[in-house]
Amino acid sequence: FGKVIISETNIKKSKSAIKLKAHLSLSKSNIRIEKNVSKALSNLLSSITEKDILLIIGSHYLGPYIDNVFKNCFAKQL
Repeated sequence: FGKVIISETNIKKSKSAIKLKAHLSLSKSNIRIEKNVSKALSNLLSSITEKDILLIIGSHYLGPYIDNVFKNCFAKQL
C-alpha cells in the first residue's frame, strides 16, 4: 500500500488506532493515524486520483461515517 491511514470510532470494544497500527506488518513509514474518522475520509478523498484505489477496511461501526460521505446508506439508524 502506498498510504495507510488508521482511524478509530471509540465505540464499545473497538481497538484503538495505536493498537491497530502495532498489528500491521507493513512498513510503518507509510502509516498515519487520524483519530477523527470524518477527517480521515475527507482528507483521503481530497487527495486521491482516478488511478488510486481506496479501501475502507474495518468494523460496521464505520457505516454512519461512510454514509455521511458517500450518501449510499447501508447502515440503518436505530
